[in-house]
Amino acid sequence: MLIAPDIYWNSAWQKLRSPQFRTGLYLAQWIHVYAQVKDQLSYRRQHAVPAFVRSHTGNLTDRDIRLWRLVAATAITAEIALPPTLLIPQTMPYAVAAGIAMHRRHLPHAPPAHHLLRSHPRQLPRLRRLITGRGC
Repeated sequence: MLIAPDIYWNSAWQKLRSPQFRTGLYLAQWIHVYAQVKDQLSYRRQHAVPAFVRSHTGNLTDRDIRLWRLVAATAITAEIALPPTLLIPQTMPYAVAAGIAMHRRHLPHAPPAHHLLRSHPRQLPRLRRLITGRGC
């Protein structure tokens, strides 16, 4: 029952402890390197970063690093806030949608989240049971 909160909170803790992640430097460097090597990757679509993101935030400028700092803070906040919101019936659908959006990049060749929700509505109760530990 506590696996999902433990995973999210441990991830947030590791990110909080990492100065490189908190400052946005890790994400800025990742995008910068990705832009340089994307054509050499075997599975290009697995970590596909839109050209707009690469061109406007992949140059390692102070502005780019500040922007990625904001993204890092948002990720940490989401990982801390998501587990409790999954347990509250009123916020659970929003938390599931946020979780799907957060993990969209881990689903290579998967449709956008709104297609996932529309195409597979039977999976949501199962996902909720897996996340909350109810009825497993």
